[in-house]
Amino acid sequence: MFKNPNLPVRIIDRNYVNYTFTNGYSDLINWVKDYPNTNLVLWQPMEWAPYHSSWGIDPGITVKKFKDIKDAFDSVGSELVWTFGSTDHAWDKIKVALSDQVSSGHRNPQEGDEIESSGVLAMDNDLMDTQLIAEHFTVTFDPYYFLHDAVGSINDIITMEEHDSGAQPNFYKDMVNNPISKVFTNLNRGPWIHRAQWIDQMAKYDLIDSNVVSWNQEYIRGNNGNYKFKHFNQKIINVDAMLPTGDSSGGFVLTADNDHHFSYCRIPNESTDTLIDIITESSPMFYFYTEKTWKSVCKGRPFAIVGPKGINHWLQEQGFQLYDEIIDYSYDLLDTQEERNDHLAKQLKALEQADLKALQVSVADKLLHNAAHAIQIWTDNNNNTHNDPIRAGLHDNDSVIYTWKHESEERLSHHIHCGHYDTVMVGRAQAGLKVIQEFVHLLKQKG
Repeated sequence: MFKNPNLPVRIIDRNYVNYTFTNGYSDLINWVKDYPNTNLVLWQPMEWAPYHSSWGIDPGITVKKFKDIKDAFDSVGSELVWTFGSTDHAWDKIKVALSDQVSSGHRNPQEGDEIESSGVLAMDNDLMDTQLIAEHFTVTFDPYYFLHDAVGSINDIITMEEHDSGAQPNFYKDMVNNPISKVFTNLNRGPWIHRAQWIDQMAKYDLIDSNVVSWNQEYIRGNNGNYKFKHFNQKIINVDAMLPTGDSSGGFVLTADNDHHFSYCRIPNESTDTLIDIITESSPMFYFYTEKTWKSVCKGRPFAIVGPKGINHWLQEQGFQLYDEIIDYSYDLLDTQEERNDHLAKQLKALEQADLKALQVSVADKLLHNAAHAIQIWTDNNNNTHNDPIRAGLHDNDSVIYTWKHESEERLSHHIHCGHYDTVMVGRAQAGLKVIQEFVHLLKQKG
């Protein structure tokens, strides 16, 4: 990974970049002079694109900016490795995704026509940055960053005090005992263009009101792209909605009439009446797995992801099992977002005639396999069994350069939560696995 592996490793946390480098990468260029002969890692796996984007900067200036950063590191004998939260930024995949975006109206056709001939200069700034970073620096990927919170919350939802807004003490009991009358749950907090495409397709097949679907903010043309709805008349749809209490407790309260949905690592209570989670992930460009995916995997829910071509099958390649008893995942390998959406929506419509409870029981062993596999991946990362130099650096508290160095240990552990070695989470992970084992056992008995 590093050209000189004997140099000391320092991890630059993403929030350190956010709060300290107020002038963006120009500050980084000056700051690196204080770290000569060092292997530095810019740790920002919450993002599939650079946290400091070049939005609004002329493409020519952007190209020069990254060359200047590289020259600054070279001048002091240091090397920078950049970590993203997606899987890879391969150009062949980007071209396919760009074509998808052009067809949906996210980029005008003139720009789309230039992509092949102009290369990086035809991209928007997030994409341009990711490609320039790969040209100048070593790029690594951590697609399991968001797994941490999902693993930690499996047992929490049933052991929290009932007055806690995150408590769902009857969640698994209800999933076992309740009949299933709806096909799927689909949550859409941010109204991005690929989610607008998907909810429009659901409207075409009359799938919105008969399932658990959220639409928490209005899609505004020009801000999020230029998609034109063909079937969906926009309305705010809340599901298990929650709002901050606004007091010192830092908690949340349920609300039925506000356009906000607090869904981080929470499966809505309404989902106990549905068979499968349809996940509209955060990026239509890359395989970027967030809490949206991992909370379904870890909490024993079947899933199908709406995203770039192959996003479900990548998980299969990593040892997770797809729910072929419920969904024909060949939709995932179709070339365009429109084709994938249509193929999936038709399947969901057909499932309205199926015995949904029987299908849930039929995938019980896969539910356990996937949750256990995710917990094992988390455990391996936590224990650094792969001897990854980046994760080894994250395990060494003194090697991490972060903003809140001297604040409370509780805040610190959350701040670098998916890299820092976490002894408390070991017990929580095993307790969560026992919850899923018991749930699957009871589900199979029920069947």
